[in-house]
Amino acid sequence: MIKQPSKKQIIFAEKIADACNIKLPKEFTSYAYWKFINDNQWNYNIAKASMLDSDDYEMLPDEGYFC
Repeated sequence: MIKQPSKKQIIFAEKIADACNIKLPKEFTSYAYWKFINDNQWNYNIAKASMLDSDDYEMLPDEGYFC
């Protein structure tokens, strides 16, 4: 039996898809949603941070992430 994604996975995947303007996985399985979240979480965090006031974030020179 194929396991369906959890409610938390669905909600988070929808947020990622919306913020990154990408489609949700075609396959409605827990694994497909886990992989989608894993593959796109970094881009989601970047998109979410860019929506906020840029004065609230500082880009570290060599690290490449927001703090």
